[in-house]
Order: sequence, then C-alpha cells, then structure tokens
Amino acid sequence: MLVAIQVQLTADSDHELPADVGRANYAEVLNQFNRIDRTLANLVHDGEGAKPLTCSSLIGARTNGRSLFVRKGETYSVRLTGLTPEVSQGLLTAFQDTPPAIWRVHGCSFAVTKAVCDAALDPWTGKTTYEELAAQPLLDEEQNDRLNFLFDSPTAFKSAGHHFPLPLPELVFGSLAERWNAFSLVVLSPEMRTFGHESIGVSDFNLRSQHLRTKNEGMVIGGAGRVTYRLFTANRNWLAQVHMLANFALYSGVGVKTTFGMGRLRRLTEREWRGSERRERG
Repeated sequence: MLVAIQVQLTADSDHELPADVGRANYAEVLNQFNRIDRTLANLVHDGEGAKPLTCSSLIGARTNGRSLFVRKGETYSVRLTGLTPEVSQGLLTAFQDTPPAIWRVHGCSFAVTKAVCDAALDPWTGKTTYEELAAQPLLDEEQNDRLNFLFDSPTAFKSAGHHFPLPLPELVFGSLAERWNAFSLVVLSPEMRTFGHESIGVSDFNLRSQHLRTKNEGMVIGGAGRVTYRLFTANRNWLAQVHMLANFALYSGVGVKTTFGMGRLRRLTEREWRGSERRERG
C-alpha cells in the first residue's frame, strides 16, 4: 500500500522559522511513529538505501528566502507519503486513527486539525497499491503521448557526483524507476533511464530555480514549476511503464532529499495544465 497525506496545522502563535523546515518535520514524523510503534520509527530512521517516507516543508507559510513566517490562527500543512505497507499504515494510524494534538517544529507549536488522504478532496493525497498502479495503464485503450507534471518544491538529481537542478526525462523517469524497484515486487527494466534519454523529450516547460539549505549550511539548487514530456514511441509496453511511473510520482517524489521537502511533484491533467497556463499569463 502507498498513501499520500496532507496534515493540516493551525499555528498557536506568530513565529519566524528557518526557511527550510523539512528536516525538522521529518524528525517530528519519527516522533509520531515512535508514539505508536517504536520498531517502525527505528526501521525508517536506521534503514539504508531509499527511504520509504517522504516529507514536505511547511506548505503555505510566507517566506523571504531566509525565513518562514507563520501567524497565529492561520492554517498550514505538511505532506507525507509512505512507500511500503508498514510506513503507509503507520501514517494512517499516527495521523488519522490516533492523531496527535500538537505538531512541534523549531520551538513553534501547531494544533493538528485534520489529516486528508482522499484524492477527491485533495489531488495531492490518495491511497493505492503497486498492483493497482501497474494494472491501470494496461487497461487503457489509448496511451497519451503527453505527460504533464507540476514540480511543487525544488527538485534536483545526483549526477556524476554533483547536484543537477533540471528535470530532464532520463533523470526523472530513471529516479522513479529506481524508487519503484526499491519497494515494489513488480520489477521494471533497468533500462528506463536509457529509454528516458532516447525516447522522451521535453515539449513545454516553465521552471524557476529554488534552493534548500542543508544541515551544514550548504545549499542544494533545484528546479520548480511545470514540465510537459513527450513520448516518442508506439511500444505499448514502454508506454504503459512510463504512464505507471507518472502516476507513481505522486507518492514517491523524485531526486534527492525527498525526506526533507525536495522533489514533490504530481501529474497534471490537461485541464489542470491549461488552467496553470492561464494563471501564469495573468
């Protein structure tokens, strides 16, 4: 099972926070896991390789690039996703079945008011399984050759030992395939990165650079915004895999530091894409 949850928070006081609180939010998630299941908290914290959990920064807070500003009584949110049955169930238990009263970040307290996990209420949330994701594209009679994405937080990739801030097709779909293979029993071809380079192009984009400050006062530059990818193949098997990964992106995130707020994205419908274009034109 995979889940994506938006935890809604109401600030108890005015507060100025560091600009990037994803790491602190991640620590608070582990605290909540520890409250319900110490073994699960240790599993997530100590596990090697790809993390089965993603965590956003504080969504909705005003920023000047150096700080986040929250106001008493205003509502914000933290988005969490689980990529294994254990972590997904842990999120549901910790935030829907037995929700905490308070969320604490850098000395600031928030009242936990609601946790949404329903795509009909919030397109950034939902619940599915790897089997359902794998089956859906095979049932579609036609596969669209356009894939629209919204990168809603800075996104970067580790390439040749350096961070690369542009969501090129081979990096995005290579990252998605690696995360899929790390947690799913339905294994994908290791050639997905090569396929992305050779058979997927960028047909439209509107990106801006953003950054995430790291623990040691370093900085990771990432790209955020909209991208449309175009598939240059009629091979139904490859089309199905790419569409499956596009739907998986809602839960997995892409690139580096997804546990601390980077790499948050989702697929957009054509209607949502056109709406985004109109808003950007003013």
